[in-house]
Amino acid sequence: MTLADLRDIFIIIIGVLLVIQSLLLIVLIAVFIRLALALRKEIHPLIEAATGTVRNVQGTSLVFGETIVKPLIATSAFFAGVRRGVSVLSSAVMRRKET
Repeated sequence: MTLADLRDIFIIIIGVLLVIQSLLLIVLIAVFIRLALALRKEIHPLIEAATGTVRNVQGTSLVFGETIVKPLIATSAFFAGVRRGVSVLSSAVMRRKET
């Protein structure tokens, strides 16, 4: 076996390896494409569910604000006004007593 024969054998081996590598690359690209399509089909329902959840939370917070927070603020404001009115009246009465 001469050096030229050895060179030819290595060229053939490298050629076969390149063909195998190209086939594996094509298979890998096909698998990635199928995975991307499957993920697209799976992600869409998840996004829809998340959107529904966000709408539900938004509605709950709106109801909570209207039924609990708004009356609580109004009541708090009323009692703050009463407290201030009592404070003003009591200071006026105290000033009259001093004079």
